[in-house]
Amino acid sequence: MQSNSPLLMILGTGLSEFEIESRFKEIGLAFPEYLLQLYMWKSGIDKSKVELYPKIDPSLFMLGRFYSLDENLEYYRYYVANNYWSENLFPIFSAGNSDFFLINCDEQSAEEFGKLYYYSTTDYLALEPITVFDSLKNLIQDVTECYRKGIFVYDSENNNLIVTSSEEEIKIHLANNPESAYWTKL
Repeated sequence: MQSNSPLLMILGTGLSEFEIESRFKEIGLAFPEYLLQLYMWKSGIDKSKVELYPKIDPSLFMLGRFYSLDENLEYYRYYVANNYWSENLFPIFSAGNSDFFLINCDEQSAEEFGKLYYYSTTDYLALEPITVFDSLKNLIQDVTECYRKGIFVYDSENNNLIVTSSEEEIKIHLANNPESAYWTKL
């Protein structure tokens, strides 16, 4: 699938498998295969490119900015040290300091390994991490489906993401993530 999204202009080039593995070893986490593939594809938002294109909304989906691995490591260290979430949850997407999509990196828990959780300081349903996507693959498939169906639209005039129907978005997430609790509570 080809995309003309301006968002691609502000994402950094992918990292090598060695770079990703060494950063995860620093914090003692395993990483699911899809997370490795994601960071090998693109390394997240490149701040120097954001400065070149300041009008581009860096969100892949609502509340979903793909920060660099180094920025996510900073978030991880801070939020784990301050007991906001457990040490086996690693941030991938965020809306800044208040909303995070976290991936479970606990290999010992086969049922939970690779699931995505949502944590928010502003959403009463997610004041504690709650399952939101059954896997990173499911999140990417859901986001792609939302764009294809016109539920997510990039407004090039105002350079931002628009959700045309939250109800349709929720239906997609419910159908594709039967093991995730968040969507059932809406």
